[in-house]
Amino acid sequence: MDSFDRTDPDRRHQYDQQERSGLPGNPNPPHYGAARWFSVLRVGVIAALLAVFLIAVTLAVHFALGVPVGRLTRDAVSTLSAPAYIGFVSQAGIFMWAAAATVCLFVVCVLVHYPGSGRLRAFFLYSGALSLLLGIDDAFLLHERILPHFGVPQTIVLLGYVALVAIWLIRFRSLILGRAAILLAISLVFFAMSVLMDVVANEGTHIPSIYEDGAKVIGIVFWLAYFILISVAAMVFEGASVRIARFTREE
Repeated sequence: MDSFDRTDPDRRHQYDQQERSGLPGNPNPPHYGAARWFSVLRVGVIAALLAVFLIAVTLAVHFALGVPVGRLTRDAVSTLSAPAYIGFVSQAGIFMWAAAATVCLFVVCVLVHYPGSGRLRAFFLYSGALSLLLGIDDAFLLHERILPHFGVPQTIVLLGYVALVAIWLIRFRSLILGRAAILLAISLVFFAMSVLMDVVANEGTHIPSIYEDGAKVIGIVFWLAYFILISVAAMVFEGASVRIARFTREE
């Protein structure tokens, strides 16, 4: 027997959403049609292309620079036969960057099905891309090693990141300025402290690692906390509209 009362207005919208999407909560999940199989195929092709890209880059670096494949595929601790605790905080930070980017991009995928959520989708898309960029920089030392190697000064790269964050803050200030913004403010303050100490250290002033790296990891933790909080809030729907409930000035 159908566990849903389709005449109940409080549950009709939920049932309709489940019926269209084939969620497990649907008592009569539909069979995948051609469109659904096309979606699965599209995701599979993207995943395959990403895997091929990573392998192609690995082989390109191997043949172009003569770097052994094992040094490109294994983790640094194993390659250098270093203690397992080497880079522990740095690795944790990279995980948190990835988590923030994933949370934001997941929300984008959910909101795409809801009319009127364009600005909110743009906010999470920009936020996810920014988190991903900063995580890649942290993981591959873009502003410290890679870009300076190609003649781009570290200061220019850092100023570029500051500009991207400033554009993000200005463009989406109506969504950002809410109760949860205190978490973001704390994050940005500690990021600024870390960047400032990084610049000062490059000028020859010795700064203990615990200060610079500690400030950075605190910034990452609060950055992730902010996006987890507002991502959960973005799942609150009122009819066909979507908003960040309780954490914006739209109350």
